[in-house]
Amino acid sequence: SYWEVNLLKSALKYRIVDISSYQFTPPTTYCRLKQDLKLVITGLKKGDQNVSITAVHKAHNAAITLNYEKDAATAHFSPKQLGEYVVSIMCGTYHINGSPFSIIVCNPDACAIMSTLTKIVHVGETVTLAIDTRKAGPGALACNPVYTSKNLAVKIRVENDLIYFSCDTVGTCDLMVTWAGHPIPSCPFTIVFVDSSKVRWTCGDSLDDGVVMLGNS
Repeated sequence: SYWEVNLLKSALKYRIVDISSYQFTPPTTYCRLKQDLKLVITGLKKGDQNVSITAVHKAHNAAITLNYEKDAATAHFSPKQLGEYVVSIMCGTYHINGSPFSIIVCNPDACAIMSTLTKIVHVGETVTLAIDTRKAGPGALACNPVYTSKNLAVKIRVENDLIYFSCDTVGTCDLMVTWAGHPIPSCPFTIVFVDSSKVRWTCGDSLDDGVVMLGNS
């Protein structure tokens, strides 16, 4: 009958959600162990509270709590395992645009400079730094100058866990060593490049009184 048909239509009402308007910006691919990652999903309509986030790791799965605002949902995630997490942002059983995505978790604080760090280097000399990265998780080693005195060109080469650097002119340079884009402990550090032909040693009454003087004599 007419009333039965309308009663059935009322019972079968579904809420239709347009998830094409949902937007979010994934965090950087590499993050630090226990780093606080903030995920913001925008474009939600009033009453849209059916979004869920999960982070799947081979060792465990993490459900992430969402806080809903007017037209956005915010979540915080702090990864506790090294390696890859696959993060899925779902509306019901559907992925929103950009989901799923991967986050690679590393621990640059576990890196250590194994070589003796020489702060004064002669022009033309090549210094080798060995970095212990065995407990740092996935990532890659890099070294870049973050400051140099005028016209100073530092040559840097990275091979596996070894860093080689040298310079052909005198000056000062601050070097930053990173693992997966994150600074390792004791960085940056300052290197002073000197020309040994322009260094003379003056000695006082004892060897402790020795002074290195830079000049043309």
